[in-house]
Amino acid sequence: MLKKIKMLTKVSDAEIIGYSILSIILGITGFAFIILVNSMIELLIINKSINNEGFYLLSFLGIIVLFFTLKRILSGGIINLSQEIYWNIRKIIINQLLKAPIKKIKENKDQIYSTLTRDVGNITQGSLLIIDFVSSIILIFCCFIYMAYISFSMFLISFTVICMTVGIYIFRNKKSYKKFNISRDLEKNFIGLFNSILNGTKEINLNPIIGEKINTKLGGVTQNAKSNDKGAFIGYLNTQVIGQALFYLLITFIIFYSSTLLKVSIESSISYIIVLMYILGPIGMVMMVFPVMNKTIISLNRLIHLMNELKSVNCEEVIDNGLNTSIEFDTLEYKDYFFSYGENLFSVGPINLKINKGEVVFIYGSNGSGKTTLFNMLLNIYEPNQGKSTLNGEIISLENLLSFKGLFSPVFSDFYLFDEMYGVNEIDINIANEYLKIFEIDEKVTIKNNKFSTIDLSAGQRKRLALINAILENKPILVLDEWAADQDPIFRQKFYKEIVPYIVEKGFTIIAITHDDKYYNCADRLFKMEYGKLIEVREKVILSLNI
Repeated sequence: MLKKIKMLTKVSDAEIIGYSILSIILGITGFAFIILVNSMIELLIINKSINNEGFYLLSFLGIIVLFFTLKRILSGGIINLSQEIYWNIRKIIINQLLKAPIKKIKENKDQIYSTLTRDVGNITQGSLLIIDFVSSIILIFCCFIYMAYISFSMFLISFTVICMTVGIYIFRNKKSYKKFNISRDLEKNFIGLFNSILNGTKEINLNPIIGEKINTKLGGVTQNAKSNDKGAFIGYLNTQVIGQALFYLLITFIIFYSSTLLKVSIESSISYIIVLMYILGPIGMVMMVFPVMNKTIISLNRLIHLMNELKSVNCEEVIDNGLNTSIEFDTLEYKDYFFSYGENLFSVGPINLKINKGEVVFIYGSNGSGKTTLFNMLLNIYEPNQGKSTLNGEIISLENLLSFKGLFSPVFSDFYLFDEMYGVNEIDINIANEYLKIFEIDEKVTIKNNKFSTIDLSAGQRKRLALINAILENKPILVLDEWAADQDPIFRQKFYKEIVPYIVEKGFTIIAITHDDKYYNCADRLFKMEYGKLIEVREKVILSLNI
């Protein structure tokens, strides 16, 4: 498990070794304290007084100072380590998300939320307990040696009782592990239902019955998860109670029968009982590690599975090439592009399309005809099952795939508007203000330090901001999916008749999905999407009829 945690974080071997050595020294220091206590008790019993009180007092104070100094250093280190692990794992997940295929992200959305909110915490908690676990094991081992030195016969009895307790714990551990696993699966369902509430607020507001039904399902999920977690923890609790009961029976046996049956002196029996009571704490600590470690192992396995799911083929090899945003193109051609959602499921293609620099290309089609899937294919958001693409006559390979994606600035129908223009390095504020004015939102929004002053606007205005952002990224091809659908009729006419020609004059190429047949004449080329096939509408009369 430790190897997996190291693989997912930046924790160095030196840190782990350093904390482990401190844990060992701390355990030995605790053991030295109990040895000193026992020695003092023996002196009091035998001699009725203590000679060299100053020496023993200094010894006590020295051990106490050393113990708590080490404890403070180790605890501070653990706090630092916990934050390193917690945030490093989150960074790793986010870095993987940034490289992952969008299809994989959509498929694992609820799992991603569950991992960030629950699994990372479990892994952090488990990794920290490893250090306390090592310290407790060292202390227990030292105490075992000392107990055997005091009385080997009592040690054998004690060791048998401890082995019985551990055996019961391991037996129960398997059942509890299964319950924790079920609970973790239910966490994903809980997140899914919770997202339904967040994303469906309007629908729930209009129809509260939807909310009530979701809440009922949530109640079932939470009750099931609570029942499994509760069952797992109670199983551990029962085992712990049994173990403690056996320990107290063992202490009772030693008090009453050690001198008669085992022929052990009273002084040795007292020393033995003190040590035995002292290690109850470390043994309890070791026992309590089991439920936490079970959760950690489950979360760790889920995290590694998620990372593998999100892994993009050779994404590390091509990421450095994705920084070039000043790509020039004359022609972009797709040959025999084909994509399918699965066997006997909806498919798009084969698509043969050539885009020339400065063209305005409109695509229309009925709902479900495959327009959005086509866009995702053209942008390589959905990796085609077959076909190839060429840029200026050269085949686009995996090595320059991200550079190819740098050709496009899209505004999707389900776009997300960032409050900051992350895709723009330096903004010419005069140009930015010019576009704000052209898009008639200069009185509502300003741009400063690459940030919009507000994005709390109507849907149509937010789309205008998204398009301004896309234009300012200065990539050669603008890709618009039903962009004008949220615009009022007057501005829609301005967009097609004035803004589109103006953008093209600035050197952009436009590919747009649109149902505004009134403005099809504004396109250089018109295509129809039908049952997953792209058909070019060649008859000039269709374009001219709408002038």
